[in-house]
Amino acid sequence: MKPSKSQKLLTRICLYLLFLSSFCIFYKSAAAQESQMKQEYPQIKIVINIPSLKLALYEDEKLVKEYSISVGQPKYPTPLGTFEIIRVEWNPWWYPPPSDWAKDAEVTPPGPTNPLGPVKMVLNTDLRIHGTNQDRSVGRPASHGCFRMHNAEARELAWYLQTRLSQKTDPALLEKYKRARNSTFVVTLEKTVPVELIYQPIKISDDIVEIYPDFYGKIKKLKDDLLEVLVQKGIDPAKVNQEKLSTLKKPKKSESYSLQEFLL
Repeated sequence: MKPSKSQKLLTRICLYLLFLSSFCIFYKSAAAQESQMKQEYPQIKIVINIPSLKLALYEDEKLVKEYSISVGQPKYPTPLGTFEIIRVEWNPWWYPPPSDWAKDAEVTPPGPTNPLGPVKMVLNTDLRIHGTNQDRSVGRPASHGCFRMHNAEARELAWYLQTRLSQKTDPALLEKYKRARNSTFVVTLEKTVPVELIYQPIKISDDIVEIYPDFYGKIKKLKDDLLEVLVQKGIDPAKVNQEKLSTLKKPKKSESYSLQEFLL
């Protein structure tokens, strides 16, 4: 006996529902796996204290390493705020920005004369963290706003982020980037990296007072600013050695003191 039209229709509906059910199960499973993969990435962030000329790398709230950097000149100050690294570019091209200082500059391909060095880490703004063709500028406020690093350390940081926050972790890739120096390789991070840009000329940690150069002239009176920081640390103003504070002058290089030097 041939199936009736209603039986055929019912069969089609059943097959369709079975297909739809299978698709939903597959989709949910794939979505769950993707979500699980994203959750497995560590919590990585970068903090840059401009006066210290240091980039601090953290993973899961623990300091991994500090790197020396170059920041913006007083004429081209690096902006403050929180941004994100979204991708890594190996052997990047350099395109002159629309600024007066770069009006006569030319597009530069990857190579030893490239101002970005062997790699750049791209933020969701005009800022970049990158290598340099002017290695002696690292450790000084010498850039036009971005962050220069020693080339070997720029590679190290970029590879650290790539292996922690993307699927491209094969060590052979790093060798490939070095060999194919004239080719650009772009790696988008699966999870962006928060970058906090702060301006903290005075820092107290582990009973050590560090005073950094005030490149951008934000300190009015060093004595008053240091006293404020000491009070914020819970120190009674009556126990602060005012005479010692009065002898301080804005340093041209970073200076460190024992906290006890400022206490009576």
